[in-house]
Amino acid sequence: MDQLMENKRHARKRILWGLIMIAAGCLFLLERMDILEISGLWHFWPLIVAVIGAVEVLSATRARHVIRGLNQVMIGMWLFACMENLWGFNFGNSWPVLLIGCGVTIAAEGLVAGIKKTDKESLQ
Repeated sequence: MDQLMENKRHARKRILWGLIMIAAGCLFLLERMDILEISGLWHFWPLIVAVIGAVEVLSATRARHVIRGLNQVMIGMWLFACMENLWGFNFGNSWPVLLIGCGVTIAAEGLVAGIKKTDKESLQ
């Protein structure tokens, strides 16, 4: 059963990454054809980290995949907020937010692992 879930997860990830690559290819093609200017989009590179996390969440078959994906989304958004100085965030004053987010991720993974272990013990 676990192998079947992992196979489905990998299939979903491949589909999502394929769609992302198609979109990126279309953007680059439109730029080459002088229809669209995308050089300014590199400014948004931290959002790539968030997209990777979103793919992880959308392809998740387990709670830990969702937790890790959300952590990546949080890191991407934090990087973007710091680079743009949104809400007064910069790397110097907002690193505790990153520390808190990573701590929440670690604690959530521990809770999920503890719940899973408790469920297995109750079945025996």
